[in-house]
Amino acid sequence: MKHGIRIAAFASGPIETKQRRRRSVILVGVIWRNGMLEGVLSNKVRVDGSDATEAISRTVAGSRFGEQVRLVALNGIALAGLNIVDTAALQKRLGIAVVVVTRGVQKPDDLIGAIESHSANKTFKTKSVEANASIKLRRAGGFYFRSKENLAERMVTEAASALRLAHMIARGVSSGESKGRI
Repeated sequence: MKHGIRIAAFASGPIETKQRRRRSVILVGVIWRNGMLEGVLSNKVRVDGSDATEAISRTVAGSRFGEQVRLVALNGIALAGLNIVDTAALQKRLGIAVVVVTRGVQKPDDLIGAIESHSANKTFKTKSVEANASIKLRRAGGFYFRSKENLAERMVTEAASALRLAHMIARGVSSGESKGRI
């Protein structure tokens, strides 16, 4: 039996290119265990849409890793612009923990303001942001995180590493070259 838990970390590709703004972008999932890449998953999500929760759920559950993944990691709850992930619904659908890891303290009011100004399906998205913000913000390994589960600092650090790789893959595949960090 292999030790450690499998983490599925998700990042979306960039929404703008030099030529135009995209309607949908790649969603990359990295399967990570004990500092090792074990697999890569992909799907698409609509820019500023409402399909991120379903896309992540389908991608994890439909993969050969589906039954082995024990944690889904996100770098914030907004993918592909303002496509908001409902973390509570995702956790319920998959039956596994969800963690939102960020480098700095995120301000829910800023995200809600952007949703109110630029997005459709405002009520659903605003409720998802508020629900995530109600989860206690904690700090571990130089990162801030929110999860309904009690996670060890090592798990948060592993999730952050997996998120960095997912971000680099999504950016590299979409733009031809990776850059940046979570």
